[in-house]
Amino acid sequence: MTNKTLSILALLATILVVVTVYEFSRERTVEIEFQSGQLLVPEIDASRIDAIKVQKGDSVVELARVDRNSFRIKSLDSYPASNREVNSIITGVSEIRCTAEASSNPAQHAALNVDEGGANSTTVSFLDQDGKVIAGVIIGEDVDGARYGRRIGDDQAYRLESAPYLRTTALDFADKRLIELQRDQLASVEVAPKDGRAYTIKPGENGDPQLQDVPDGFKAKQYEPGSVAGAVSYLSFTDLKPEAALEGVEFGSTFTAESKSGARYVLQIGQDAENKYWLRVRAQYVGPARVTPTPGLEGEEADKELEQLNKYKEASDACQAFQARHQGWVYQVAEWTAKNLTKPFDDLVEPDDGRPDEVAASHILIPFAGAERAAEDVTRTKEEAQALAQSLLEQALDDPSRFEDLARENSSCPSAEKGGDLGTFKFDAMAKPFSEAAFALDVDQICDHVVETQFGFHVIKRTK
Repeated sequence: MTNKTLSILALLATILVVVTVYEFSRERTVEIEFQSGQLLVPEIDASRIDAIKVQKGDSVVELARVDRNSFRIKSLDSYPASNREVNSIITGVSEIRCTAEASSNPAQHAALNVDEGGANSTTVSFLDQDGKVIAGVIIGEDVDGARYGRRIGDDQAYRLESAPYLRTTALDFADKRLIELQRDQLASVEVAPKDGRAYTIKPGENGDPQLQDVPDGFKAKQYEPGSVAGAVSYLSFTDLKPEAALEGVEFGSTFTAESKSGARYVLQIGQDAENKYWLRVRAQYVGPARVTPTPGLEGEEADKELEQLNKYKEASDACQAFQARHQGWVYQVAEWTAKNLTKPFDDLVEPDDGRPDEVAASHILIPFAGAERAAEDVTRTKEEAQALAQSLLEQALDDPSRFEDLARENSSCPSAEKGGDLGTFKFDAMAKPFSEAAFALDVDQICDHVVETQFGFHVIKRTK
């Protein structure tokens, strides 16, 4: 074979390679046909995300990864970001679905609210370690009942089947919960208001918060100790600052809450020149140092001990995490929250009128046509109802042992099934005329007159 022939064959081979590559690449660039319900963004690899940027108009929020499991809010003095909110925005963007193609013309982006940096659009970018966009979307606000979105770097806009609620301020990405300590978890609350008397609240026999050391001649107001102790049932903030940036605030009041598991939370409360209230918070574990089971303990006792020891361990860990998270920060709280945390002792007590805090009673209810909550089949007049109630009262006074049977046979209250028993209640829990009568009785005494309320006429017996 001559050199000329070899050259021609080599040329033909080259041409075939070029043609093959061209045909292959042309096949690969054919666009996949749009299908309603398809995801706006392909699967996002969360492990590659090193930063998240959220922009709405001129507002920009930047989150930066700290480690595998946490981010910080760069635009909020690097305050720790809520894992829940970070996961929410990643999940929310990855689940956006489209119903139809809208427009690929950039001139239409503003009309669809999908123009990057627009006042009515939100841009979310997920960036890698080099600052390159892994994935990103521009989601618009409502346009005539529809919402549109597009991928960053892609002019094609889509009508969306669903779009997540996108948080757009730095505070939105902070966990605003400071303390969640429910009533059944509380061991004590100590309040030391500035220039006021310090006091302590502890759970009573029924678990309700009870003010300690009430002076003779006074009693605790019915709901005030509970409102003070309840201040830490869900304590949240409205703003925050590095402590070094807050000037001119004297933290003169202190609120200390201790859990049954040994977690002690100390809140120092101050007020600035603009009448904003700020907290400085810390936590300390004060429970038992030993958190290992007693050798040789078995059965139910061992299970109970292990459960309690686990609570101590959780409390110890929670205090350490609390300290690490909040050290060096101060938090603004709502005025009503601060007022509960610093409530003066005098606001919790009132002169003792001898009336008990709560009583238990049974009753017989006789409604009349038109009375509140009266059944439709009640046709008796008000006068007839009063007369019937009076007759039942006389029977009960003649033989108190018949009270329960009379209630079962005649009362129109659901409590009839229990012989009229209403259980234990506080004064404000019942209609005022009813409570006035019940609280004035001695235990086991039947009221000597029929009591009228908006529900009808009552025959009342105090049981506790």
